[in-house]
This record gives sequence, C-alpha cells and structure tokens, in this order.
Amino acid sequence: MNKTIKTMLLLLLAITAVIAMTSCGQGVSQEIYDSAIQQLNEAEGQLSTLQDQLANAKIVELQYNELNKKFEELEAKYNEKMSELGPAEAGCEELQAEFDALKGQNTVTANELAIMEAKYEELEAAYKALTAPPEVITEDKVEQALFSLINQDRVNHGLSELAWGKNMAGLAEQNSRRMEELGRYEYSEWAYMQEIFWAVGYSTVDEVANAAMRVWQSNQYRYEHGLLSKAISYCAIGAYKSKGIIYLTFMASDWP
Repeated sequence: MNKTIKTMLLLLLAITAVIAMTSCGQGVSQEIYDSAIQQLNEAEGQLSTLQDQLANAKIVELQYNELNKKFEELEAKYNEKMSELGPAEAGCEELQAEFDALKGQNTVTANELAIMEAKYEELEAAYKALTAPPEVITEDKVEQALFSLINQDRVNHGLSELAWGKNMAGLAEQNSRRMEELGRYEYSEWAYMQEIFWAVGYSTVDEVANAAMRVWQSNQYRYEHGLLSKAISYCAIGAYKSKGIIYLTFMASDWP
C-alpha cells in the first residue's frame, strides 16, 4: 500500500506541474488544463482513500499484535499447566496412544473386545474384593438371607412362600443361645419342624446362608418334610454368633 501511495504522489506532482505550466502561460490548451484539474481531484480523492485504508491497516495491525501477544501469554500458561500434570498425564497420553493404535489397526473383533472387557471387570471385582474391608456378619443379616433362600427354593419347587413367624423368631433365637451355652445341639419340641446346626469359617453372609441350605438339602427326608413341606405356612430363623461360631435354628409351623 505504501508503494501505491508513492505512485499517487508522483502522479499528483505531474498533474500539478502541468497546471503550473498552464498558469505560467507556457502554451497548454484549456482542454488539457481542465483534464489535469479533473485528474488531480480524482487522484487527491484516491490518495485520501488510500491514506484512510493505511490508517485502518495500522489499527488492525496493532490489534493483531495485541491479540498475538495475549495468545502467546495464554499459550505459555497452558504449557506451564501441562508441565505440572507430571507422570499421570504422560501415562494417560501413552494409554490413549495405545488405544488409538488399536483402533487404527482394526484387528480386534467385537467378540475379543467383549472378552477383554469381561476379564477387566472380573479383575476389577477381584481387586475390589481384596481391598474392600471384610463384611460384618450380623445375626439379622444371616436370618434374612436364609429366609430369602428358603422361600426361593420353595418357589422353584412350585410351592408358596412362607411368612415370617414373629412368635417363633424369639424361640428360635433362644434355642441358638442355649446351644452356645451348652455346647451341643439342642432341639426344641415346640415347633412343628426344626433343624439346628453350626456354621463356622465363612467370611460373608451369603456364604453362611448357602452353607445352611446345603445342610438342609443333604438330608432328603428332612428336606422334603421340612423346607418343602406343604403343611407349614410360617417359619423363623434364629441366629446367634459367638467366638467365630454361628448357631442357627430353623423353626416352622402352620401358625405364626
């Protein structure tokens, strides 16, 4: 744009020279004079426009320089923050790169991915199980877990579920406590049917409940005439835990 302005200035000087020659009576015709005046006016107008454009260009240039400076400052802050992320960020980027590489290769089938995800979930569950605090086995949790398993077993055999016998619950718990006091199996004759056993060495409520069910099912006669009896409508489980041993009493009846 500076070169254009210089050209316009030279043109103005040439036109001015022609006008000056006319004014001095050096034989320039009126037509040439008028044409020179017109060109001079046009050139001045173009020169003024170019000067305005130049001024605007300088303003834009200043704005650009200011924005570029801010960009460089932000970029420096960004780089500083990125450097603070440390090994974790580097490890994340490495994993992302490996993942992108696998995606790009397109060699892993959907089935293989499903197997890998299942293995990952299995390992994650195992890790959580190892690092999780041990489950607190309480009497009421064991009672409710075993009660649910008994009813599920009855439903699986086409039988109706048993209701919880509130009156029997206290007697079942007393019987379990008495076993702990006497150190032996203690059978109460109050209930329609009962089974008593000890469960020890288990780390979760589900393990205790499932062990109890296996004991029930190991004796076919008591299993069929006990848990699967059609003559009972109510049951209760009394659990008592002492010194690592869980004493359990099951009572059932046709009334609560």
